[in-house]
Amino acid sequence: DISRREIRRIIDSYDTWYQRIRFGFLLETHNGTTFAHKVSRECRFWLRNILGRRTREDVFLAGLPDVARKKIIDIGCNAGFKSLELSCRGAEFVLGVDRNPVAIQQAEDIAKIYRKSGRPVGNIEFRKIEDMNNHLDLLDDMDIVIACCVLYHLGPLDRFIDRLLQSKVSTFV
Repeated sequence: DISRREIRRIIDSYDTWYQRIRFGFLLETHNGTTFAHKVSRECRFWLRNILGRRTREDVFLAGLPDVARKKIIDIGCNAGFKSLELSCRGAEFVLGVDRNPVAIQQAEDIAKIYRKSGRPVGNIEFRKIEDMNNHLDLLDDMDIVIACCVLYHLGPLDRFIDRLLQSKVSTFV
């Protein structure tokens, strides 16, 4: 188990988070905003839920194919939200990569919180990769590639797309 205090300590150990991840009422990662802004944001979140509006994270996750027994690479994983959610949905293996070492450390910390909270985190790994172009061989063993809003991670697109087409990847998001 993990206490709210321990989660809060982990969240507050970073000045800025690169993804917003919620752990319950007023307990979420932040990007240096004030308490009043956090309360306002949480109220908007609950209002959206009451009115049936979904967050962009909800929409993204709802649109994914079945990931059970799939190998997934999340390019530009930030704090690992998508990677961890995919792992919890039964992926065989998830590799989250990002060029930012702070984001990788945040993802590893969130994975610890998920595990201690009893979430079914499976086989997941986070790696700092500065230039994805030097690691295109990672695509060869993947079934799904997640690369949301991260064209700058992919290097020359023609090279990335050629390698992607040569791989066994069945889904590119």
